[in-house]
Amino acid sequence: MVHAKVVNGCSHKEFCQYIEQLSAQFKPSNLFINAAWLHSWATSTSLQTLVLFFKDKDLIGLVLVGTVRKQNGPVKWHHALVNQSGIPEHDQVWVEYNRIFCAAENEQMCIKALIEILDREKIDELTVSLAPSASGWIKAAEKNWFIEVESCFGAKVCLASISDELSYLSKNTRYQVRKAFKLLQEDFGELFVSKARSAQEQLDYFDLLSNLHIEKWGNSEFGSGFNNPTFRKHLLTLILEYPNNAELIAVFAGSTLIGVSLNLIDEHHVGFYCSGINYNIPNKKIKPGYIFHTQMIKHYKSLGKQEYDFLAGYAQYKQSLSTEIYNLKTLRLTKRNLRGTIIHLLRSLKHLFLKLKQKT
Repeated sequence: MVHAKVVNGCSHKEFCQYIEQLSAQFKPSNLFINAAWLHSWATSTSLQTLVLFFKDKDLIGLVLVGTVRKQNGPVKWHHALVNQSGIPEHDQVWVEYNRIFCAAENEQMCIKALIEILDREKIDELTVSLAPSASGWIKAAEKNWFIEVESCFGAKVCLASISDELSYLSKNTRYQVRKAFKLLQEDFGELFVSKARSAQEQLDYFDLLSNLHIEKWGNSEFGSGFNNPTFRKHLLTLILEYPNNAELIAVFAGSTLIGVSLNLIDEHHVGFYCSGINYNIPNKKIKPGYIFHTQMIKHYKSLGKQEYDFLAGYAQYKQSLSTEIYNLKTLRLTKRNLRGTIIHLLRSLKHLFLKLKQKT
C-alpha cells in the first residue's frame, strides 16, 4: 500500500537528501525528471509543496506540486500543477516527459496516492503538462475528476536506423540541405562541431547561446528565457555541475558560428532543449537551422547515441528531419464538486465559443 505525505517548507538540504535516497533505488530513464534536473531546479527557485510517497515506511518517490489561486469573473479556485510552480518566470524552465520521480513499477501507485490526497485537499484543478502518457492519470482520476487531454507534437531521429549521409530525408529536404551545405562551405569554410569542455568554455558558449536566443526571441510574446535570472541560474547549474546530463555544442563554418545549443543527454539519448542560430548569414539560400541540426544528428550518431529528440513543439524542420513523430499529453483534471463543475462548464463554453468564432 502506497501513501502520500505533503511537506511544506522543505529546505534545499532536505530535498537533496530525498533525491539521493531515491537515486540509490533506481536509475531514471528520463532527460528531465532525474537527480541533475531536480537539483538544478531546486537551486534556482524556492521549493513549492513537496509530496513524498511511501510504501510501508520506505520512501519510493516524490513530486513537486505548485499551487496558485485563479479567478474567472466572480469564480475563484485553487489550481495545482505537477512539477511546475504556477509562477510564469519560474516555469519558463519547462519540463517534458513530466512524471513522478519514482521507479517505473511504482508510478501508477504513486499517481493514485497523489490523486487521493488531492481529493482531500482544497484543490479544484490539477494540470500535468507534457506527460509521456495520459493513461495512468486517467485511471486514477476518472471517478472524481473531469478530465481534458491535449496532445503536443514531438519528433525524434532514431540514430541507429539512419546512414551517415542522411539518406532517410525526403528528396527535397536532402537537396536543400546539400545545397546549403555546399554554399556555406564555399563562403565560410569547413563545417565542424565543437563541444564546450572547460568551465570557461561552457560560460563562453552559454553567452553565445544567450545572445543569439535573445536576438531571435527577446521581443516575442513570451520573451527569451535568457532574460530571466531563474531560467539562467537553473541551466548554468545544470551545465556546470552535471556535465553528464547536459552539454553545450556549437557548429562552425570556418570561424563563423552557425549555432549553439544546450542538449540534455544520457547514455543513449539526446534531447535538444534550446538553441541560438545565426540568422545573419547574408545568403538566404543557406538554411542555418537545417545545417545546424543535420550536423548535430551526424555528431551524436558518430558517438553511438541511439536517439536525437527534438522534444515538444511543432516546427517544420522537426517534421522534415525526424524519423518518428510522437505526442506528449497535457492533462487538466477538474474536481467533480460544485466549484469544479462551474470551472469545467465555463472552460467548455469558452472552447465552444472559440470554435464557433473560427468557423465564422
